[in-house]
Amino acid sequence: MATMLLDEMAKEGNTFAMTVDFIDEHGNSFTPNSSSITWGIYDMYGSILYSPSSAPASAPSIDIVVDGPSMTIHRHERKLHSVPRYLRVSALYNSSLGTNLSVVSEYKFFLENIKGVL
Repeated sequence: MATMLLDEMAKEGNTFAMTVDFIDEHGNSFTPNSSSITWGIYDMYGSILYSPSSAPASAPSIDIVVDGPSMTIHRHERKLHSVPRYLRVSALYNSSLGTNLSVVSEYKFFLENIKGVL
């Protein structure tokens, strides 16, 4: 699984939206099987900040909106200008290779430390 780096930096305490595109083994976009998408937010140590959640599948891309604890810089991260967060997305899909095939993607984004936000 390759980690894709997102260009936009999120700001601590704000809401952040990410678009996830689903691409199969041939490089073609696909719509995941119904109700098969799960995602979660993790810190740089692999700790879960937002428990895996499900999302409906109706198109070859979805928008995931993140806020709350996932957008908080923890006390041990306070000295850093920005901290990495990871969005992990998994889904099932059908292709010429079979049914209910799995795909997992990871997106890395940075959360900017806004002084005074606790």
